[in-house]
Amino acid sequence: MDDYQIEAVFSQPAHKGVVCCMDIQNQSELLASGGEDGNILLRPLQTGIDTETKGSSKSTVDSLCFTSPTTLLSSQSGQAYLWDLRKNNTPALSFKPLHSSKSNRGCKLWSIDKHPSQSHRIAAGDNLGTISVWDTRNPSYTLSSTEHFGNVWKNCILAPWSNGYHFLWG
Repeated sequence: MDDYQIEAVFSQPAHKGVVCCMDIQNQSELLASGGEDGNILLRPLQTGIDTETKGSSKSTVDSLCFTSPTTLLSSQSGQAYLWDLRKNNTPALSFKPLHSSKSNRGCKLWSIDKHPSQSHRIAAGDNLGTISVWDTRNPSYTLSSTEHFGNVWKNCILAPWSNGYHFLWG
């Protein structure tokens, strides 16, 4: 078998510490990365040069997901944040998981994702074994909260089904 080498388009230091998550917005070819330094860095894929920094908190960015060319979801400090990339360095909305039988203290959202065809519906999985679903048009209300045993490590995807919506997680 032939060995192939792929060269990086760009490679440069980005975060102070570990890069924890990344996502690519296909339409705008924008790369977002989140790190232990609490920053979300945005850069075009063509150049790789940082164009903007969001966040700047002391809390690790655990997960990222673009919901549109101009909005980005992140998870930090046990909450999900929706960023409007056209605006300042403050999240447009924040979402807290609903924990009916568990303490929210120590909650860490490991994964976050959007519905494939309804980007206003988002889901997040946490280290307490809960998956929460929100509608960004009504952020104060949690649409659904499902508990299972163990952490939710991988992205949870809200999948349409004939009799409603079902969660897929790992």
